[in-house]
Amino acid sequence: MNLCIGELGRFSLMVKGVVDWILKSRNRLLILKALSLPLTVVQIANRVGLAHSGCSRSIGHLKEKNLIFCHNKEARLARLYWLTDWGKYIRSEFEKSQGFPKIESLPRNLNWNALARSAHRQRSEVIKSLEGTMQAVTVRKKARYLNSNLKMSTNNCRDVIQKFLLKEGIVTKTEVIGKGHIHFKLTEKGEVIKSHLQKADTKVN
Repeated sequence: MNLCIGELGRFSLMVKGVVDWILKSRNRLLILKALSLPLTVVQIANRVGLAHSGCSRSIGHLKEKNLIFCHNKEARLARLYWLTDWGKYIRSEFEKSQGFPKIESLPRNLNWNALARSAHRQRSEVIKSLEGTMQAVTVRKKARYLNSNLKMSTNNCRDVIQKFLLKEGIVTKTEVIGKGHIHFKLTEKGEVIKSHLQKADTKVN
């Protein structure tokens, strides 16, 4: 019994030590707050308003403490970060004390590599703009409407769809009677990725 009490005490001290360490850095606190779902560095930084360089450094510190890990270490760009079990426990302490948003339930069929590669800006904007059956020119117009700062030509949009989204099984070609141009629509995999990207865009205050 005394041993159990002793272990509980040591564990509580360890948790307090990590919580105090996080509280000493605004960046570490905000990154943990952003991670209610797996995100890239750019998504984390944009979600909580951090500079990308400072975000990357703090992510390295959180990895050293075994609070987060990278899903796709082999990737040079768009690495996807998520909480370890220890990180989830520590974050739950902040859900209670700081009102952090609760961790999102993740679909079992989420393809991590495809998700990370889809987070590239133009790819992400194309996926989020696809609704129903659309042709490339319409997707591009909608993407520009949703994001006026987006620089993407119709040819760029068509390349994204044909060279990446089709190849990854995120979209499929669809024939539309009476329409000469090729139309595309999201697959089930694509719908899952679109939902995740939309959640990742949500700002955390």
